[in-house]
Amino acid sequence: GEVEGRRQVIEYLRFLRAEVPGFERAELIDIGTQLGVRETRRIRGAYRLSGDDVLGGARFDDAIGLNAWPIERHASGRVEWTFARDECNAFNQLPWRMLVPQRVRNLLVAGRCASMEHEGQSAARASGACFAMGQAAGTAAALMAMRGIAIDGIVPALQQVLRADGVELGR
Repeated sequence: GEVEGRRQVIEYLRFLRAEVPGFERAELIDIGTQLGVRETRRIRGAYRLSGDDVLGGARFDDAIGLNAWPIERHASGRVEWTFARDECNAFNQLPWRMLVPQRVRNLLVAGRCASMEHEGQSAARASGACFAMGQAAGTAAALMAMRGIAIDGIVPALQQVLRADGVELGR
């Protein structure tokens, strides 16, 4: 992706110089150091976070963190945000089940590739939610290894440790 993105920048510059009046002497001063990828493949987990979860301030018994970022759409060079429907519920909880793949044992997935629908991912791919998912996945892996707890029975112990570590899980 990085190489292709840089190739496209040079190609666009060539096109603009050759085809667009006023760009004949355009110069490339700088480009980003890294390609920004907003959306990639996602696992199919025990639960898929949806846009309705984000907009409705969803609460889950197996919460492992919070997300307060709105649904974010990038289209035609502009960004559109859709915020939670109720200001009193301006965040949604992130469920443990979105980190657990349906068909692969002993694997946890955190970040933008966790189990989410398109609109859910457009909100939960932001740094804060990714930090929460990563901390929960790492803490769970350590608990399962140290205490011999199975993945399907980890939530109570995980939530207890996360709270002790200062993680806000909501009400």
